Amino acid sequence: MRRGCISLGEVVCTGCNNTVPYPERYLAVDEENGKEVDKGTTVHYCVECA
Repeated sequence: MRRGCISLGEVVCTGCNNTVPYPERYLAVDEENGKEVDKGTTVHYCVECA
């Protein structure tokens, strides 16, 4: 499941390992083994990596 969110400054991008600063947008995705699933581990991507 994909969710668009606004950072509070504590979110780290899974793709590039940079902190997503407040009030930037990021994408939260539930993944298992690199594939999107309904329930799984939540990973975060900044706008550049998404």
